[in-house]
Amino acid sequence: MEPILVDTILEKTKKWAEKAWADAISSWSKRPAQDYAYRKHVVEPPISNIITNLNLNPSSLVVEIGCGDGTHSIFWKQQLKNLGIDRVRIFGIDLHEPLIIKARENAEGYTNISFEVADVNEIKTAKIIHDKVGIPDVIVAMFLLQDTPDLEGTLKMVKSCLKDKGHFIAVFVHPDFAKHLFEAGYIKGLEEGYLPPEYITDSGIVQWRFVGCYPIARKNGPPFYLPYFHRSLEDYYKAFKSLNFEIIDKIPLLLEPNIADRLREEKVSPFYEDKWNTYWPLIVKEPSSMLIHAFKKTEV
Repeated sequence: MEPILVDTILEKTKKWAEKAWADAISSWSKRPAQDYAYRKHVVEPPISNIITNLNLNPSSLVVEIGCGDGTHSIFWKQQLKNLGIDRVRIFGIDLHEPLIIKARENAEGYTNISFEVADVNEIKTAKIIHDKVGIPDVIVAMFLLQDTPDLEGTLKMVKSCLKDKGHFIAVFVHPDFAKHLFEAGYIKGLEEGYLPPEYITDSGIVQWRFVGCYPIARKNGPPFYLPYFHRSLEDYYKAFKSLNFEIIDKIPLLLEPNIADRLREEKVSPFYEDKWNTYWPLIVKEPSSMLIHAFKKTEV
């Protein structure tokens, strides 16, 4: 591979990440039950609590960026229906058309939910969202931020799109968990010199400390890989603050010991040891994901 010049670093890195995702789409769309089990037991309980306390109403709008095949958007729709506000609109965007097609298929039978192809890193996407569905009360990003090389661009788009005092809810791979996977050899590094070891913008936002390929474990075979851009928690906090977000909650996501024990006894993957589980035993010992709940401060 030819080294990437500094003046084209972000553009070419985006292309690399887009290709890495495109290569993984088939595997992602058919991803095994353990991914759903992980979301059900680790991610969805705290998200459900947040949804309950957002005080949304039937005219509210929730936008998911990087929605993939629509799984989490549909989870929001189900939770809102349980709260008696099924008329809340859900709108999901993703860069990859095959995933948007799958999301539309998965959402058949639901009302007030739609999906479009759009780039979360582009500031013009905010206008696309406004023109299509209006100004969001909530923007959700599920396991998106660690996938994007342009954290600054993504947060600028969210800031431009979201209404004042609107909520931004982001879940991403916990940096300490990823660091431990990297040290164990499970996150593949890129060829030395292909990308700079770290990239920080002129405004001080850390786009990455290192770049690699993150394993998505599969029960009956080797993992497939997604692009991964490593930043520390402090890097994330600083980026949110610099772009006018006030952080409400910082929640490390880890199973309660009694739940972890039960899932291990029931052999619910990825919460027990097997040949292909690259997350074991870290996944029951330390937070594997991080949830940030923030709101956009009123512009002065």
